[in-house]
Order: sequence, then structure tokens, then C-alpha cells
Amino acid sequence: MELEEARSGTLVRVKEGYRKTDLVGMRGTVRKCWGHPDYSAVDIELEDGRSELLWFHQLEVVGEGETLSGARRFLLRR
Repeated sequence: MELEEARSGTLVRVKEGYRKTDLVGMRGTVRKCWGHPDYSAVDIELEDGRSELLWFHQLEVVGEGETLSGARRFLLRR
């Protein structure tokens, strides 16, 4: 994920290799970006309702054809 892709509302996925294996592959929505552009973190609301603070390199932007199910979208709006 690149800095310019990290906007509030962007749909992202946790990349392979993340230390919390239960989060790998999970999708979520960017809520806020923190830090300096050279060393930034992203606050993500995950599809199960949890929030996590992740580094840019731990995320990838979800493709345009991929969307969250209606139930997951509902959870993200809470």
C-alpha cells in the first residue's frame, strides 16, 4: 500500500506474513492515518468490528471488484 492510497474509507486487506495470523487476509476500512509520510501507520476498522493500528507495508488495497458483504458493511458503519 502506498501513502497516496491511504485515505479514509479505502478498503484494505492484511497481507500474508503479519504476526497476528488470525488477521491475515482480513479486510477492513481505513479510518485514519498517523505519523510522518516516511513512517506512517493506519488505523483500520476490520470486518469483524475490531480496530487495529497497522503499518502501510502490512496492508494492500482491495481491488475494485472485491466488496464487503452487506453484513460486513453494516459492521463497519457502527
